[in-house]
This record gives sequence, structure tokens and C-alpha cells, in this order.
Amino acid sequence: MTILLTLLEIDFVTALTAATTAITNVGPGLGDIIGPAGNFASLPDAAKWVLSFAMLLGRLEIFTLLLLFDPHFWRD
Repeated sequence: MTILLTLLEIDFVTALTAATTAITNVGPGLGDIIGPAGNFASLPDAAKWVLSFAMLLGRLEIFTLLLLFDPHFWRD
């Protein structure tokens, strides 16, 4: 997630802490944008999609999410 966010031209500290915040459901990140006094509103839309997917990974656990994409799971 951090690599994807840095490819969207977000600085490394903000990208790393945004990904960590999204996956682990912890408090604010570090940096000027998403620090304790900031929010995620100024991030590009693509970054918000990446972070939304990271939140799903963190809440559903990665194995549950991977199971949904397994064709054997949907067979009787």
C-alpha cells in the first residue's frame, strides 16, 4: 500500500503512516497532511481508493478477502 501511495506522489512518511493507519485501524498518521491536525480530504481520489481497499484488508483479514476470490469457495 505504501508503494502504491508513493507512486501517487505522496511523500514517504505520509504514505507509510496512511497505509498503517488504514490497515490497523489506529489513530492519525504522521506528516503535515494526515497528522493529528490533518485529515485525508486533501489526498487524491486514487489514494482514497487504495486506502479504502487497505481498510477492507485490515478489517476482513486478508485470508477472508482472498477466500472471496477463490472459485472453489463458490462451488457446492
